[in-house]
Amino acid sequence: MPGPESHDAPSRRTPESHQRGEAKLSRIPVRVEATAQPLRKPAWIRARL
Repeated sequence: MPGPESHDAPSRRTPESHQRGEAKLSRIPVRVEATAQPLRKPAWIRARL
């Protein structure tokens, strides 16, 4: 198991360099595309009144 020294990211040394929000998510290779209409939930997940 790696020691605590391997968790020494540059952003931990200088908090102002932390990436948040869009700056952080822009590096993720997977893109989520919004659909025109949300999909319906399956019948087994719905509450029956």
